[in-house]
Amino acid sequence: MRGARWLRMLAALALAVSMLVSVIGLASAHEHRDVGPYTLTVGFRNEPAIADEPNGLDLRVTQGEGQDAKPVEGLEKTLKAEVLFGGQRMPLTLRAVYGKPGSYTADFIPTQPGDYTFHIFGTINGTSVDERFTSSPTTFSPVQDRSTLTFPAAEPPLAAVHDMTMQAQHTADQARLLGIAGLVVGVLGLIAGLGGLLAARRAQAMRPAPRVAPGQSGD
Repeated sequence: MRGARWLRMLAALALAVSMLVSVIGLASAHEHRDVGPYTLTVGFRNEPAIADEPNGLDLRVTQGEGQDAKPVEGLEKTLKAEVLFGGQRMPLTLRAVYGKPGSYTADFIPTQPGDYTFHIFGTINGTSVDERFTSSPTTFSPVQDRSTLTFPAAEPPLAAVHDMTMQAQHTADQARLLGIAGLVVGVLGLIAGLGGLLAARRAQAMRPAPRVAPGQSGD
């Protein structure tokens, strides 16, 4: 009985430690910034962010510090957001996250690896907000190339295999046609050469023999 109790305590402790580690990992993957009396926490909704995978903005707003911090709700009506990358920008539609007061999100699919910037602007209960949050080693993670996390090597889809097979067959057919065309041209050339040779021999056979003058011998 005592051994079983110790095992349950160890299991509970391991679970608590894993949850704490996950929470710390999540916090380190977001940037925290104070704007007036409010704290904005910004990062990618899914970490790690992978190119061509559905993702989105993760925004949390609280007022106060520590255990006294309170979530600020209703900001989907007064805040706006956009995502920027390489000189391009796209507006994002903020919405409140169900069951998580003070949390907001917006959907988009990052298509290229690299650093992204979230621009948050508007007002929070009358306080003006105009902040940019850029991924970096000290803020939140950049978008990673899909190939760096892909394992094992993906097999080509059946459609791609079929296309490659058809392309190879098409190339072989073209090569075969070119070979046949070359053979035909060669045969026609050979026939033409033989015809010319026969015509030359026939003309030489039909040419009259040279006449010999009287009194001259063939010697």
